[in-house]
Amino acid sequence: MKNVFILFFMFLLTFFSKAQTNNHQKDTLLHLSKVVENMDFNPETKKYFNSIQTHFFYKNRNIQKEVLKTFLEEVPQKGNINTVYIYKKDKLYKMIVSENNKELENIVFLYENDKVSEANFTNKTNLLNTEKQKLEYIDGKLSKITTIYTNTNEKYKSERIISYLSDTEIQVETQNTTEKNGEKQDSWQTNVLYFLDENKNIVKSVEEKDNRQEITSYTYDDKINPYFYQNHLKVIDPLFFLNEKINKNNICSKKTQIIDKNKKDIFTLEEYVIDYQYNEKGYPTKAVRYIDNQPIQEKLFFY
Repeated sequence: MKNVFILFFMFLLTFFSKAQTNNHQKDTLLHLSKVVENMDFNPETKKYFNSIQTHFFYKNRNIQKEVLKTFLEEVPQKGNINTVYIYKKDKLYKMIVSENNKELENIVFLYENDKVSEANFTNKTNLLNTEKQKLEYIDGKLSKITTIYTNTNEKYKSERIISYLSDTEIQVETQNTTEKNGEKQDSWQTNVLYFLDENKNIVKSVEEKDNRQEITSYTYDDKINPYFYQNHLKVIDPLFFLNEKINKNNICSKKTQIIDKNKKDIFTLEEYVIDYQYNEKGYPTKAVRYIDNQPIQEKLFFY
């Protein structure tokens, strides 16, 4: 009997120790308070022409508001773009985007079994434009996304089928159709195969487009990507796990090549590298993007 009590006591110690460790990890997570994005580098002055600042505001670890400020060289400042996030029972329910206190658009999210089942988009500047998104799941995993966009006399429909081929391979097949005045205008299909590493970062994607392939390769650091912990992004983007910008780690390089199957030609569509500076906790504080060894963009992160 004494041994039973000892084992039970040790179990409790282990349980509470793990709970405290998990809570400590949550408490020590840093949240972005501001991101400054500087663009259009001038090699003569060694300065950037344009800048965008995004400020983040939180309550109980949930983001409540984003304020986007633009400082563009040739474009007068129109005002801040404010995005407000509204929650119900700790779940993101509504997202409202406004400028100068005028609502531009909103998205309402509906849930079923604790997962987003629908997202309804309303464009306040043109109420004739509507967009609805329906999400379906199999065994708790996202399996299908149906998006329908309509305006005055046109309709666009997209059906994306997500297949989990293995722990490191995911396939997305998309069927697109357009209609005008009720008559079918066009249809096309795309097929993208994603390859993931052990941290679920996307390391490669292969997209089939008619008679050509588009192949994109990525490399990452082993540090913390602050966007990975912004949970509202995982509601807004249902395919967040295939979005390299909010993977677990930070992108260090990206290269996209086009392969023409008929001509057997290969050309590079996009290629860049990113250098980072980090704080003592491993969060990025500065990221500079280079193309052909020339800086084109700088991001500064504040927590």
